[in-house]
Amino acid sequence: MNTDLRPLSSEEPMLRIARRYRQSIFHGASFLVSGLLLLFSLTSDSYAGAFGVPNQPTVVYTQPGDRRIFVQERKQDGMLGTPYAITIKGINWSPSSTNSNPAADPKGFRQEFFKWYTTDIPLMANMGANVVRLYYDMGTNSQAEAVLDMFYKYGIKVILPVNAPYYNDTANSNNISALVNAFKNHPAIFGWGVGNEWDINYYYGTFNNLQAAAQFTESCAQQIAILDTNHPVVSFYGDPHIPLSTAAQPYNSYHYLNPDTAPWQPTDGSVNFTSIVVSNWVPSVNIWGLQLYRNASFTDAFSQWAQVSTKPMFVAEFGADSFDHRITAENQLMQANFDSGLWDELFFNIASERTNGIVSGAFGFAFADEWYKNGNPGIHDISQETNAGQPDGFNDEEWFGWLNIFRQPKLVYAAFQQLFLLNGQNTIPLLSNPVLNVSSGGVAVFQVNGKTVYSRAGGDLGGRGLNIGILDEKTGNRVKEYRHFDTWYHSGDAAYKQSVGNYLSNIPNGSIVMIAVADNSGLFTYAMDQPIYQSLEAMGSTQIRTAPATSWAMIAVTGMGKLAETSTTNSIAVTNILNVDRDAGRRYPLVQVSGPVCQGIKQSNGDFRVTFQSQDAFVYRIEYCNDLESDIWQLAQRGIVADGITTTWIDDGSFTGGVLPNRRFYRVIVVDRTTRS
Repeated sequence: MNTDLRPLSSEEPMLRIARRYRQSIFHGASFLVSGLLLLFSLTSDSYAGAFGVPNQPTVVYTQPGDRRIFVQERKQDGMLGTPYAITIKGINWSPSSTNSNPAADPKGFRQEFFKWYTTDIPLMANMGANVVRLYYDMGTNSQAEAVLDMFYKYGIKVILPVNAPYYNDTANSNNISALVNAFKNHPAIFGWGVGNEWDINYYYGTFNNLQAAAQFTESCAQQIAILDTNHPVVSFYGDPHIPLSTAAQPYNSYHYLNPDTAPWQPTDGSVNFTSIVVSNWVPSVNIWGLQLYRNASFTDAFSQWAQVSTKPMFVAEFGADSFDHRITAENQLMQANFDSGLWDELFFNIASERTNGIVSGAFGFAFADEWYKNGNPGIHDISQETNAGQPDGFNDEEWFGWLNIFRQPKLVYAAFQQLFLLNGQNTIPLLSNPVLNVSSGGVAVFQVNGKTVYSRAGGDLGGRGLNIGILDEKTGNRVKEYRHFDTWYHSGDAAYKQSVGNYLSNIPNGSIVMIAVADNSGLFTYAMDQPIYQSLEAMGSTQIRTAPATSWAMIAVTGMGKLAETSTTNSIAVTNILNVDRDAGRRYPLVQVSGPVCQGIKQSNGDFRVTFQSQDAFVYRIEYCNDLESDIWQLAQRGIVADGITTTWIDDGSFTGGVLPNRRFYRVIVVDRTTRS
């Protein structure tokens, strides 16, 4: 059967019909079950009823000390659903066309939302996205409401920015009240966004330093919290660790992760630390988005976040553009493999899925190509801007889309269609025989199957001393924990070295551990060095006491002994044999979806009532067809989260074109699964 979902422009006015609810009397029934799809027909000869977009909010919240984000869906009848923890499968959306020129006409650029939404939203849904993030707001008129209505129909929640009404107007808090009050009761709203890498660009030069930018962010967050208690404040940060020596220009912006990574720097507020930003300067932000471009791995970003905050965090931007300077041509396969590899690494660290998860999901960058970013907006330009975070070393801003500017999907779109599926994790390759490479010297480097998952130099860059990575033995494709200790700076601190020894001794038996020195280990022959020596020797080291302070590396299995060791800067390599298990550490096992039983009941007012057997916390899509012989199925609604073993959905025409026909067929398809609190 043809399962393509086509947007219907005639539906959109009906999404805004009366937002009230009433009780009805039901009678009569006929249904047909087909495989895993619920297939049934109903007969009616009446007009639409009153089940449109509810005028009450979906509730999104966080809990102290919990890294998950919780959602209570606003149901068709206005009731709130059972809370669940969401896995964000997101996309960044800033629609544009050829010859769009936001710098020349920022107000006109807003019209791109209304030009493209009926095309773009179905494409997002067909890819499996469940949350979208905007960079500029859409205003508060009926056009903006229509966009949100369609997002609700397609089961996609929205993070609306409050400080950026237009392009190049990115530090404007004047319309926070109007925007939040206009849409805080719309059920498509996920949260309110503040900033875009403001820690790097200081709101694009509006402020002179990080603390001033943070004060603006906190002010916005406080205003939002007063206006709306049902949605979180989300702030979009860059990388959590940008050393002073690599400060982003032109603003000379930097921030160390925390005082432990730069212990020589003062903590009186004169030096920037992400830990102080998050905890002290901007405490009113509920959820943080990190925009990470560290090449083919997120490296230790998640472990770094875990050191500075227990608040929920997601990856707000990631990925590669599709232009490859090495071949001077587009390379969609490069982009697809690069972005998929990052998701593969992230998935097994998702807080809603895993008991020890840190991240809540990710937003791909970006939905479609944007031709206005590098020169002539009517030409698909390439760039000569270098960027070590890209696979070819260049940053081609006009080529990051998962679709081209004409909305033709690239290979990365197809890849994430698979990854975002209910059973998408089954497509993630596990490594039962991963090859580990470790080297030391000026830079400590860890590699898994040839991919660099950690590379950190000493001094200001934050790698001096001992660098430790523990492989996830149940997947083989990622490092589950990173730690760094500046044992050189603390070379005379006995208590610090005892704490390092304690950490090493407490790594659980059976752990596959990579350790490497960067710059200088700070280990000598003093008595205070003994706890570290003894812990490393307990792992199997025979060279640590005689190795130069500037080079030493080891791979070991705790409780079993070393696999390889070197006192030189040469790389060591081992191949491990793992008993992989993709369900290890899951909060709930992923159960097989059975063919549920469906029942359709005709109401006395002519609306269609769809009742089907469901599985708790699973997410469904309902499609309809007026003529089985035509085999043309269209979306009724997506994103229906089941609260138990029976789910009911009413079709009064609000989402299906208005006037109801005499006969209609439906099918219900499982598209995703959430987890309960």
